[in-house]
Amino acid sequence: MSTLKVNTIQDTTGNDAISIGSDGSVGFVQTQMSHRNLIINGAMQVAQRGTSAFTPSAQTYTLDRWFAISDPGSKFTVQQNAGSVTPPVGFSKYLGVTSTSAYTLSANNYNILDYRFEGQDTVSFAWGTSDAKDITVSFWVRSSLTGQFSFIVYNAASGGTKRYAATYTVSSANTWEYKTVTIPGDTTESWGSDNGYGMILRFNLGTGSTYGSATANAWQTGTQFGTSGDNSIVSTNGATWYITGVQLEVGSVATPFEHRSYGEELARCQRYYQQWGGNASYERVTVGFYHTTSQVRLCVPLHPEMRTAPSLSVSAHSDWLLETQGTSNSNTNHTLDSASPKVASINVTTTLTSTAGYCGQLLANGIDARLKLDAEL
Repeated sequence: MSTLKVNTIQDTTGNDAISIGSDGSVGFVQTQMSHRNLIINGAMQVAQRGTSAFTPSAQTYTLDRWFAISDPGSKFTVQQNAGSVTPPVGFSKYLGVTSTSAYTLSANNYNILDYRFEGQDTVSFAWGTSDAKDITVSFWVRSSLTGQFSFIVYNAASGGTKRYAATYTVSSANTWEYKTVTIPGDTTESWGSDNGYGMILRFNLGTGSTYGSATANAWQTGTQFGTSGDNSIVSTNGATWYITGVQLEVGSVATPFEHRSYGEELARCQRYYQQWGGNASYERVTVGFYHTTSQVRLCVPLHPEMRTAPSLSVSAHSDWLLETQGTSNSNTNHTLDSASPKVASINVTTTLTSTAGYCGQLLANGIDARLKLDAEL
């Protein structure tokens, strides 16, 4: 049965965006009610790698799903709730960037913050076809600097060169401001459609002339990461730039931020990165068997299934112990035996020798122990 539409809310182009029926029902005309935000951890709540400041010497993931690049390196820090300011109403966390010096940018320098999409997560855009849809990016931002800033969306799939540079203005220093930008769909280039690179959303924090010369608010080809006239956070010592409530959705209207539960956001982040440890000394992680007298093979089921077979790293080999028959001793090496998106097999070399076939258990040798499985883009 159809609903009589008695009222609508329109976007800036005059198109119906939200309809209100005579029975009080609400319908989104241009996008769905739920799962419309394609950004994972847009509220900056999940920080599996830690809440201490990250200083990218080159490039690193920081808060979950947010990737920082600094060239020539170490020109800013990234931290959850840096500066301890009050977030916008409705949010408890934000990602904070702080400049570490008054750096004079060279032509080829760039300092950026990325969100990287799998190609299959943006297929609904229909980009590269005549049916290409507009998308809208919205977010809360707060900076100690006022004036023009920019971000780009660009095609990171193999062979992709298209990018759209969008500008926004910070009007008042050290004040949370809400920004929305609508980007017209690209009809000309093939975009990713699998679990590899698709689109990248990239915020400019300070870029030299080589990469900072994009034409504002237009589609183009090239390697630009920002537009001329952008502020540079890294060029003012102690300058700050904070962001939260990042949403990217199909359509030409910005809908209210889609709050998802912490548990759901964490599970989505764990598709890309999972870690064990950090909760308590002697935390038990998993069990396996002695493959040789000094090497134990451990099986780690991956829940949820990861994007691809992950790589393995540990905080330090000595951060972990092996226990068997009521005795434990330190480990000297951890390597990945094999892995798929669903399970990882880890070989652990230990100073605690035993008989091949005996059971062994991995446990943390302190609160700083971390076992990391990474399937990030």
